[in-house]
Amino acid sequence: MRTTLKLVLPLIISVALVSLLFAAYQVRTQRRNLRTDLSRRAELLAESLQEAIDPLFEKSDRSSERAMQKVVDRFAQREHLKGGIAVYEADGNSRVMTATLRDEFKQSPPTAKHSIEKNAGQGEFTNVGEAPVYLYAVPLQRGGKTAGALLVTFDTSYINHRVLLTVRDALFTALLE
Repeated sequence: MRTTLKLVLPLIISVALVSLLFAAYQVRTQRRNLRTDLSRRAELLAESLQEAIDPLFEKSDRSSERAMQKVVDRFAQREHLKGGIAVYEADGNSRVMTATLRDEFKQSPPTAKHSIEKNAGQGEFTNVGEAPVYLYAVPLQRGGKTAGALLVTFDTSYINHRVLLTVRDALFTALLE
């Protein structure tokens, strides 16, 4: 009995260790893939919106602001966004935003400011309050100069949920082996 235990115990420990290492690899890969997918979707949405908003952003009147609000609301509904969309002036004040965005977005977040400074799209995974979000901003032009930014926000809590499900499934599989 003792000899059998000496042979079987290292084998069980080895299999468990390999299963746990594979589970860690799965979790890391799952998280990376979900984040990459979300950042690509955000980039595509922001660039599509940029084409629609840029001509309206050129003007600074009430009618263009109402038209921008309509475009922003329509895209948010069509994309079933868990987050929102906002348009900011270069000074950081919001011009229009979806109703789903909270008071934290009345002033432009650092992602939008960096987009204006660099005149390029900028993305960032961060937390707003307790909520994990992904922010992606693209610059908006007025008179040939960067004068604002369009920000798209996505709730990323589903990524943590999916990763936890992967951990659960991987640990369950490791126990069965």
